[in-house]
Amino acid sequence: MKPLGSSHGASGDVLVAPVKSYDDREGILRFVTDSLDGDPETAAMLRTADPDRLVVVKPNWIQESHEYRPDVWEPVITHPRILLPIVETLAAYMQGRGTICICDAPHTYADFSAIVARGKLANGIEALLARWPALRIELLDLRRETWLRKEEVIVERCPNPGDPRGYVQLDLSRDSLFYGHRGEGSYFGADYDSTVVNSHHCGTVQEYLLAGSPMACDLFINVPK
Repeated sequence: MKPLGSSHGASGDVLVAPVKSYDDREGILRFVTDSLDGDPETAAMLRTADPDRLVVVKPNWIQESHEYRPDVWEPVITHPRILLPIVETLAAYMQGRGTICICDAPHTYADFSAIVARGKLANGIEALLARWPALRIELLDLRRETWLRKEEVIVERCPNPGDPRGYVQLDLSRDSLFYGHRGEGSYFGADYDSTVVNSHHCGTVQEYLLAGSPMACDLFINVPK
């Protein structure tokens, strides 16, 4: 687990500990607690009950399964047995008040509902909400667009609700590492249409679009697979 900075001074240090298996729930809970308590200011902030508190937990959700092996999914998403102890610990620190937002932007063609259905994640969240009825737990798909593919070719682009807290556009201008890069004008990504990314990274215009929930949160926790 990696706390990535909050308005209350999280250090951003990377903490690593061995976990024998996904079944080692107590070991995972202990690691999460040690990680939060390792920054006393952050721990104190979380333990101050606040119905407006927003904590974002970002798992690493790539897609619902391996591209060519639909029965294989553990290598491509954060396992619910890692994610749920984090949410459970946060809920306890927050005394069941506020909002825990679990969010990510998987591959544009990934099935978000199928990702959430893996490993009985929804059942675990329901159990936590039954334990802390005043707590809000959100599952957000941050993508603004999803794709339908046929034989690995995009055949349809579908609008996606995205982040209900909106999006924030930041222009880093000369502070961006892309400023003055020799590849300018030739950038491309997963989308066949490269004009969009190149229009946002041209000369002193170096624009980045960030989801509003991570930008608005009191604490952001990035969870690896």
